[in-house]
Amino acid sequence: MELIRAIQLLKLNAVSTAWVDAVWDCEFTDAEPLDSTVEDEIKEDVKVFKKVYKQLLGFSKEDSTQSVWNVFGENCVSVKSLVAVLACFVLGAKAKSSSVEQRRHSLQAAAVYLLLLRIPGSVANKVFHQILFDSCLDIVLKCWPQSAGKKRKKETLKSSQGDGKSGKRPKPPKKVSEEMVIDEEDDEEEEEEVYFSAQDLLGMREDVCSLIQTLLKLLENFSLRDKPQSADSCVRLFTELTNLEPLVGELSFSEKRDVDKLQSLPELAYHGLWLLCSSSNHGEGNECRRRVFFTDCCTLFLMMRKERAKPCLLPPSQAVCNARDQAILFISQIVDEQTEATLPLLKILIQHICHQIVEKSEYRASGAQAVGRLVTKMPCQNYADFVKWLFNYSLNTRVAFRMFALDVAMVLLAQEEREADATLEPDLASYLSHRFLVRSVVYGRRSDVSPTVRAHAMHCLAQCLELPSHNATKWIHELFSSSSTAGSQTMMETGHSEQTLKRGETAQKTALTFRTIELTKHKSLAVTTRRSTDELPLAAA
Repeated sequence: MELIRAIQLLKLNAVSTAWVDAVWDCEFTDAEPLDSTVEDEIKEDVKVFKKVYKQLLGFSKEDSTQSVWNVFGENCVSVKSLVAVLACFVLGAKAKSSSVEQRRHSLQAAAVYLLLLRIPGSVANKVFHQILFDSCLDIVLKCWPQSAGKKRKKETLKSSQGDGKSGKRPKPPKKVSEEMVIDEEDDEEEEEEVYFSAQDLLGMREDVCSLIQTLLKLLENFSLRDKPQSADSCVRLFTELTNLEPLVGELSFSEKRDVDKLQSLPELAYHGLWLLCSSSNHGEGNECRRRVFFTDCCTLFLMMRKERAKPCLLPPSQAVCNARDQAILFISQIVDEQTEATLPLLKILIQHICHQIVEKSEYRASGAQAVGRLVTKMPCQNYADFVKWLFNYSLNTRVAFRMFALDVAMVLLAQEEREADATLEPDLASYLSHRFLVRSVVYGRRSDVSPTVRAHAMHCLAQCLELPSHNATKWIHELFSSSSTAGSQTMMETGHSEQTLKRGETAQKTALTFRTIELTKHKSLAVTTRRSTDELPLAAA
């Protein structure tokens, strides 16, 4: 039989039972390496794992009438030994200095293991092991070559400090904002530099695509409901893959899509995220959706997250902005499909964007655009509630928050004014009007205690006259018309920010408003992701 001949290439009979038991006992972490002689014999055929994969593939299909587990039993193939050998090769490419051969073998062995999990009866035969499953996902990013950005930064810093022989005092390096720094562990170990040819990269990309396609087919039926850590690993991997290469064409989402025809890594990744959000197999209620929404936060912030590190800002390049737009499109699609379930998460996501925005104008502008596009998915009731929240947010003691509130207000003013529907509560009707945004949010900041906010508010007022929205222009004219002097005076008295921002009661009121994020009920996007160090600064707001 072809399957048994392919399995024999893995030399399972030459592997000692003691070594196999040791690998399982240490839970696939610090196991002794495979005997070098046996390993070399396996490596003699460079396509060994592809051959095994090809022969196993037929058993994973729904119309398969033969059980692979019976075949293994009849031919004395130990499933335990098979998994141990696969694990040995999967973990063989953990080091940055791993060769191309090690990386490709690792990716191919991981794909074989995931394929085994797809085959009916894998659970009964105890093939699944959480640590090994997570390792198969983590190995994708470890095998994919990463740019040596850290070394380049150090070289740039040295060159920017000037030449000591010139007689000029070198300029001290500029202080970098904490928001822009990655809190990395200072690893002084020098890894051997590995160079890859174009052919090497194409081969590894092919292996990555094969592994991800196998994972996607697995997730269609295999449940991660009781495996939250594995679900986290899937979300993290898919999110990283969305930025690994540019997307060709447009994203589309459908349950009937043929995974084998998806060749772009971002397409594969977003299909994986869609599967996690759309199926009840992978978590109770909004659990998986919450993970996905929170992880997408970094993309919306134009940030990059690394393991055990704070997010770092990415330059707002075309590729980075495209990744942000794809994330918005994906979230919008999920909200359209599952409106009732996702609206609470959308509210939290938008509030996270507002709370974690940085002061740099280009990032504020990008964040405001993201907020503007996401709130279009809200029905009138939720939209009005958000505008009310935005007004309280605009009174926050942090200058960056008040600046961002103005940016968001301008984006909302550029949209078509909403009309109240039957579901809207009467006391929220006023928040739908552009009049409220112009008078209370934008005009309300023209006497802010901060000159930066005051200047930005006046600039926004001037921009209102250029907006395509006729209503925004009308309310600006009303502000400065003689017929509304009394109304303007009332606004000046009630919205006097210098007194408001200095008042302790208002700060407390604002903090309470921010606590309307249902952190206790939903555990927040930040809390559910244990690896994240981001905490929404509610108490300090």
